[in-house]
Parts: sequence; C-alpha cells; structure tokens
Amino acid sequence: MAKKEETFASRLQTLRERAGFTQYRLAQLSGVSKQTLSRLEMGTTQPSWDTVQALARGLGVEVGAFAIESAAPVPVEPARPRGRPRKDKGE
Repeated sequence: MAKKEETFASRLQTLRERAGFTQYRLAQLSGVSKQTLSRLEMGTTQPSWDTVQALARGLGVEVGAFAIESAAPVPVEPARPRGRPRKDKGE
C-alpha cells in the first residue's frame, strides 16, 4: 500500500504529537490561536511564513522541520531561447 502523501497539515500534527503537546498547549507556546492551529491541521487553511516561524518556535524546531519531501521530483524543462537565433559576428 502506498504511503499517504504528506501535507503541511499532517506534518504539523506529527511534529506536535512528537513534542507531546495538545493543540491548546502549542497555541499558548506559539501565539497562534487554537482555532487557526486546528484549521491548519485539518488542511482547510495554509499558513503564512510568520505562522510557520511561530509554530517552529513553539515546537522548538527549525522551520525546515516542516519541509515536505516530494515522492517524485517535479520535472523542469530547459529554457528555450525566444526569437530568432543570434548570429555571432565572427562568422
């Protein structure tokens, strides 16, 4: 069975539970309201950068702890030149 895709919501909940905090306690430590914390864990809202930083401080982790590793890399196409090809003056 494939692993469920990790989201910010699931990562936040995992980090909070590993720290042994209730949502109420993390809300106190981070300054993020319990209601916002609940919405973040349910995935109904996404955090601002300031909120991520506050949550990291409350959990005592680096913001990188929220990084989500993708199962498959996103392919990047090489940039294509626009317009006509340039001619070198030496030709």
